[in-house]
Amino acid sequence: MDQTAPSVPLTVSDAPRVFATCLYHYNCGDLVGNWVDAHGAEEVTLADVHRGQALVTSECEEVAVFDTDCMAVNHEMDLVEAGKWGALYAEVGADQWLAFCAWVRAQGITDAEDVVTSSFYEAYAGEWDSWRDYVRELVDELSVFDALPEDLRSYIDMDRYGRDLAHDYTVEPAPHGVYVFHSC
Repeated sequence: MDQTAPSVPLTVSDAPRVFATCLYHYNCGDLVGNWVDAHGAEEVTLADVHRGQALVTSECEEVAVFDTDCMAVNHEMDLVEAGKWGALYAEVGADQWLAFCAWVRAQGITDAEDVVTSSFYEAYAGEWDSWRDYVRELVDELSVFDALPEDLRSYIDMDRYGRDLAHDYTVEPAPHGVYVFHSC
């Protein structure tokens, strides 16, 4: 299983959350658990997991995470790791979460402890309708071809220039276009 790809494509920047389950009850054939926000998940108690479903018994000792939602990675994790990803969500914010998740996957990061958010901010160039739109705006912004006479500019192969430029960038799918990251 690809640990960097979400099990379902992320299209909404909802807060990441996990389904915390009582392992004892699960092993007895009962699914007892609740969805909890990843931010603060490390503080989830057995009582939180059992809330309204079953009594906590002396055999109830371990909480397992059986599913994730809107998480940057797709692999088994415990509540502590979920809490670390939740803290990253709180740091990055809902507006940047989907781009951040795309960057995490592009970097091949699977452990929240390996994330350096300043590297994300340095790399993130924004969300665009397409790579071509990014290249066109960059060319305009930097006045790359302004020194050329107007009648020669139409001979510039913008797609070819974009292909050459792409070696310095990472482009990842976004819900409505692409995320563009400078390669550092």
